[in-house]
Amino acid sequence: MMTISALPTAPSLTDLASAFAAGTVSPVGFLEEVLARIDRDNGRLRAFEHVAPESARAEARASAERFARGAARGPLDGVPVGVKDVLAVRGMPLGAGSPTLKGQVASADSAVVDQLRRAGAVIVGINSCDEYALSTVGAPAVNPIDPGRIAGGSSGGSAVAVAAGLCPVSIGTDTGGSIRIPAACCGVVGHKPSRGVLDTEGVIPMAASLDHVGVTARTAEDAAIVHRVLAGGSEHRPQNLGGLTLGVPHKLVGIADAEVQASFAAFLSRLHDLDVQTVPVELPSVDTVRAIHHTIVPVELAAYHHEFNPHLDRCGEVLQMVVGLAENISGVDYFRARQARGDLAARVDAALAGVDALVMPTLPVPVPSTTARELTVDSQLVDVTSALISFTSLFNHTGHPVVALPAPGAATAASGVQVVGRLGFDDGLLGIVVALENAAG
Repeated sequence: MMTISALPTAPSLTDLASAFAAGTVSPVGFLEEVLARIDRDNGRLRAFEHVAPESARAEARASAERFARGAARGPLDGVPVGVKDVLAVRGMPLGAGSPTLKGQVASADSAVVDQLRRAGAVIVGINSCDEYALSTVGAPAVNPIDPGRIAGGSSGGSAVAVAAGLCPVSIGTDTGGSIRIPAACCGVVGHKPSRGVLDTEGVIPMAASLDHVGVTARTAEDAAIVHRVLAGGSEHRPQNLGGLTLGVPHKLVGIADAEVQASFAAFLSRLHDLDVQTVPVELPSVDTVRAIHHTIVPVELAAYHHEFNPHLDRCGEVLQMVVGLAENISGVDYFRARQARGDLAARVDAALAGVDALVMPTLPVPVPSTTARELTVDSQLVDVTSALISFTSLFNHTGHPVVALPAPGAATAASGVQVVGRLGFDDGLLGIVVALENAAG
């Protein structure tokens, strides 16, 4: 039998499925390798809030028996998966990164975790996240590329776990960029599907109308495989890059940091060398989206916590502050902000008309240091979270699918690239992104 070390350090899901099916690697043996890595590195990286070795071993043994009988359930069978600490996993802690939920154990699986189990995935543990998924900093996870820079949040533990090889896949949530931002910070892939594609049942909400369940993976190919399993999508078909046309919102890109602009320009140049065409498009301004976002989020966050969190006074300062902002937002203001999202969606649809997808940086700034509290975006000094969601939160309001990729050949502080597709056409978007990943490196 092939040893685990004969696999790539971070094997793709296709590599794993082939090795499991051929019997050259067992799901049991691969899990032990993953658990050994977690045992070795998690104390330093803090990617997992909770690890469940015994239940994971039982699931891996069951997977190995299915492969032995020729009855594997698909490409996630036997694959160790992490789950963000806001999605319920039966029998495991559900703490949302907060002391207010310390000791709480989920009595049932969230809808997506149930799907993972049906697909034969091995739930290895709970990934850490910012308190109640609010911040973009990624505490307490530590960036494995550069510990002096943030891991990104709120799905920071998910991105760190995948980037460090502690699990091939993690399931998280994205309310303003919470999957894509840590993906950019840690050099992995984050997929926020179209709104409603993955069920949010059993997920502790941050802002219910904006929450999306999504995937962090090592590659776009892996993200596409997970999407196909969880969303029932069709087989993604990598696009022929020749003749592909991508829309670029140059006005938005122009407000990014000079280093980000240079990295993005190099990426576009590489695409042009591959016969990909780009055309200018217009998207809503950062200020427009920020005003809508900062009206809706406090109200929806407060609505949840006033009803379900009797210990709000024990929460962190940031959470209490944002909940408090809701007191100064009228019902009329909230209603108008919700209505304005229709215009945002129409403008994104207009930008997508006549192109195959949109492409832009994920972050407007290089990955911030862990000590940064404010950043400059478009000549305005704003808090770190407001800065980092500048290019991501729009698509939570419109619901369009987005895949965040590492910028090829970029420095570790670079912001990454996000590709945006038509609403409901995740399979097509993933086909484009897989082709870009394969061709651009």
